[in-house]
Amino acid sequence: MPPTDIFDLKDISSVVREVTRQSGPVSLENFKVYPFAVPEDFERVELEFSPKDYREKIKRDIKPFVDYACFHGIPENIYTALYEAVLNAFEHGNGKDPHKKVTLAYKISNEGAEFAVIDEGGLLDPEFMPFVLMHRAYPEGQHNFYEFSKRDKPENNNGTGTLFMHLYADLVSYYKSENGGLVVLLRKNAKEE
Repeated sequence: MPPTDIFDLKDISSVVREVTRQSGPVSLENFKVYPFAVPEDFERVELEFSPKDYREKIKRDIKPFVDYACFHGIPENIYTALYEAVLNAFEHGNGKDPHKKVTLAYKISNEGAEFAVIDEGGLLDPEFMPFVLMHRAYPEGQHNFYEFSKRDKPENNNGTGTLFMHLYADLVSYYKSENGGLVVLLRKNAKEE
């Protein structure tokens, strides 16, 4: 049997994957990193969802922002990245809690669009961190969270939301919010003429 590279993100038995798994869920509140502050030139809207029919409501709620971005020359595939970011914020960040909001902060111009999706959770699955690093190290890969973490795929969740964010946004960054939640910042450049 070949030796295991201790830093191999693809190998679930590597030391880096095992250490992150052993740490258990990670609370962003425990880390003294500079939080993301919504820039003053961003617009902001709070989105609320209930566990019933939230997928359709997310689609309806983000459509006007995507339409506005497309009007400014942003490729329409930003819709998929934004949908997945909001969906993940509600499902995973907020745990489908209808009392928690998802904040969408955005700036759209003829040069590009930035969307900050902010949840009220702040508790990260330990497998999510190496999963994001995998997307950064191997952007051409078709990474599925449940295959990556060797978990059974739950019904109604394909584990491909992070993949679609990384495929359809030009840049995906992750930050701690000022309230300890997670911020996913999507950047998409306008189409070149």
